[in-house]
Amino acid sequence: MRRNLLFFNTGGISPTRIALSGFSDFSSRYPIRKHIHELDMLFRSYTRLDDEKQDGLQIYQGQTLIVDIDVPKNVRILGYSAPCVYATNGLDGIRESFDLYKFKVE
Repeated sequence: MRRNLLFFNTGGISPTRIALSGFSDFSSRYPIRKHIHELDMLFRSYTRLDDEKQDGLQIYQGQTLIVDIDVPKNVRILGYSAPCVYATNGLDGIRESFDLYKFKVE
């Protein structure tokens, strides 16, 4: 598997902070991608601004975007067990619980 990586020559601590601050906008738009082979679908979650109440999720079949939907903050696709796709938004340390979402893609 070959991956395209983007490297910065920062030359020290101060330039590193500058480079990473510019890089975070570029890299955090689509931080999580999950390909589910059984469905031939790519799920790509993305973050929105902190003051937004929801994030987004794009679902591709092959090379075609089939849906771009609003999802709760920090949702990440876990996997697929027919007929549902499962997702979570992680552990809530205050409630000591996590939310689990499931949905069908038809």
